[in-house]
Amino acid sequence: MTGKRYKPTVVPPAEPPSTSDSGSKWSLGPRIVLAIGWFVFCGGYLLWAALKSQSWWTTVVGSAVAVALVIASCGVLRKWRWSQWIVYSFVLIWTVGWLYLLWNATRSGFFPLETVQLSVLSLVPGLSMLFASIWSADVVRRRFRLNVDAA
Repeated sequence: MTGKRYKPTVVPPAEPPSTSDSGSKWSLGPRIVLAIGWFVFCGGYLLWAALKSQSWWTTVVGSAVAVALVIASCGVLRKWRWSQWIVYSFVLIWTVGWLYLLWNATRSGFFPLETVQLSVLSLVPGLSMLFASIWSADVVRRRFRLNVDAA
């Protein structure tokens, strides 16, 4: 019993599974599919509204924005870094525009409506689109977030 002391075997901890998807640009979860679907829908609707417009200026600018949004949505799927900024810009401009329309309607006396119930119900479509756009932009942000743990 002299000389050799017991030395326990140290097993290094197992490596956690890699959360970085740098090898796979096409890894899609249900949230990113919904977010991209929302932006493609918004771009399609904007294109339809622009083409239906009577003003050539609205048709040209609206069509350009709509096509840029649809291309950026495809770019988000491919993880093109520039595409996220187009999505963020669209959400920011849409949010500011909707809030401006609401403020202008209030200032003009068209809002609030006769009852509180009608006023709240009239806000539901705009707020739903606003929340869907902000949620989708957050999903895009998470897709492009740098993975701090992967070094």
